[in-house]
Amino acid sequence: MDRADIFISHIHEDLLAALGVNAFLRAKLPRDTGIFLSSSQLQIGDEWLERIRRALRDARIIIALFSPQSITRPWVNFEAGGAWFSDDKILMPLCIGGIKPETLPKPYSNIQGADLTDGAAAGYIVSSIWRQLSLDGSPPMIMLDDQDLKDLQSMIEGRPVPLRPPKGQ
Repeated sequence: MDRADIFISHIHEDLLAALGVNAFLRAKLPRDTGIFLSSSQLQIGDEWLERIRRALRDARIIIALFSPQSITRPWVNFEAGGAWFSDDKILMPLCIGGIKPETLPKPYSNIQGADLTDGAAAGYIVSSIWRQLSLDGSPPMIMLDDQDLKDLQSMIEGRPVPLRPPKGQ
């Protein structure tokens, strides 16, 4: 997909968690919602900085995946700045690895975030994205026994899950 509604920023060490967030959002959001995850969408021969710049420019939501390792990395801060300094973008700090939104350094702790290890946060994230993107209809209800949620939690914990075809295929 060329257009990105959502940009997921992460570091290489958090790739499995980022893939989990990507798969979870793809399962819960309408099929035509564009999600950019550089680790899976950059191809050999791409001018990677230009692709990232274009995806950041197009995205209306920037998800910054914060872990104990990523919080000190300049690249996540650089990409999150794409939302911070834009009036038409929303920055969503999502935390893993024991970090909590309220303990993030400034300015991130001033922004409503979510702890991805809290299963109840998943529905809150989806409904927030649904509202920010002004999607039609109502967001799906996400129960704690939801398989997509279980897969997300496994990947956040570093346990890969088997690939499943997208719903409706």
